[in-house]
Amino acid sequence: MTLPLIDRESLGYGATVVLSGISFALAPGERVVLLGRSGAGKTTLLGTIHDRLVATGTRVALVPQDDALVPQLSVVKNTLMGRLDDHGALYNLTNLVRVRRADRAAILPILADVGLEPEAERPVEGLSGGQKQRTALARAFFRGTIRGTRCGAWRRGFSPPISPASRTSGGRSG
Repeated sequence: MTLPLIDRESLGYGATVVLSGISFALAPGERVVLLGRSGAGKTTLLGTIHDRLVATGTRVALVPQDDALVPQLSVVKNTLMGRLDDHGALYNLTNLVRVRRADRAAILPILADVGLEPEAERPVEGLSGGQKQRTALARAFFRGTIRGTRCGAWRRGFSPPISPASRTSGGRSG
């Protein structure tokens, strides 16, 4: 069943209209790619889609351009923040001091799926840019998954980092 989210609307921020007369619908399992120049309205559209899905009661996560990670915390603890709103302050504070076994058990398979399990206890400030992006994705997957499910289906389309030995000069083969 297709879920119409936007129907001939104008989107923007403040008094500035960025997208005019736009419609958008999403079918279960459908994958969508947004391409466009800087300032074309991609982030505005994604933010609106996110807000509309949340309004329908759908559990969804948005990975912002700024990954919003806490540099001093480990990959596991940054991932844990995907579900802070599921619990009260005391639970969250004690879990940040020592991650509960059940939460760790739910996070580690997600980190494995995004290729970060070996970095689980490493502070985010010591990661590469790509590893930070994957930490933000892991947090979104942890937020968006129903307990007991995994993001392995996404992994089929995941391209692992290219090792220096497999790169070619100027990105061209031959």
